[in-house]
Amino acid sequence: MVDRILHNEHMATLDIINRLEVRIGNGKWARRLDIAVPADKTLLEELIAMMESEVRHHLPFEEKVIFPKLDEVGFEDITNMLFDEHEAIRSLVSSIRPIANDALSGGFQEDKWTIFYQLLADLASIIVFHIQKEEMGVISRLQMLIGAESCQEMGGAYRKLLSGETA
Repeated sequence: MVDRILHNEHMATLDIINRLEVRIGNGKWARRLDIAVPADKTLLEELIAMMESEVRHHLPFEEKVIFPKLDEVGFEDITNMLFDEHEAIRSLVSSIRPIANDALSGGFQEDKWTIFYQLLADLASIIVFHIQKEEMGVISRLQMLIGAESCQEMGGAYRKLLSGETA
């Protein structure tokens, strides 16, 4: 079912955000990721992979497949709000991704780290609240709103998209 797949992706995203927040810290106690440390490099790679998946798969699938179904049952205000948040997420990802990719090969320079840290804090804030809204307002009620059969069909379509198959 698509609701379970999206829920699992949300939990994986929150896990990465949480591990980054624990590792980096905040404010004047923030500690720069050190790419020479394998755990830091892996965490950065996971962040990059998560951002890529969000932009290429998760967000477009919600917008093209799930949101129209929700609009049919009167959720236009919610889907419009979620779409606007998707745009904010895309914007932040497009700013973070090149800095993160550069850091993988050469580490974080001080000026780039400062920018990365602030953008990442903004992204974490938006994503956490966005996921809370989607989970409480949509995902937890998706089968009731659009039907179990639709959720099943969407789940199959999304699995195909994630595996690279065409419909």
